[in-house]
Amino acid sequence: MTLQVTKHHDCVIFAVKVIPGARSTRIVGILGEALKVTVACAPEKGKANKALTAYLAKQFKCNKSSVKVVSGLTNAYKQVQVEDMDDATLYACLSKWL
Repeated sequence: MTLQVTKHHDCVIFAVKVIPGARSTRIVGILGEALKVTVACAPEKGKANKALTAYLAKQFKCNKSSVKVVSGLTNAYKQVQVEDMDDATLYACLSKWL
């Protein structure tokens, strides 16, 4: 199983499987072609999405505004976009989970 990453201009897009309501927000590993992340927020009023993007921005050492959920806002499977990043940098940031 490998994380599927799509390059698009100056950003990367990849799938994330989110498990809301967990004890902590953390990357668990890979599930199929998606990054599996537990989030310590309930999936209500966008709180889990906000926690997800803030956590990923911290892991990628970039601005919170650079990480966006571009599809799947109300779904457990989401497409996340990280601006100003290439796939090699993304894989390097996620290397301990891949």
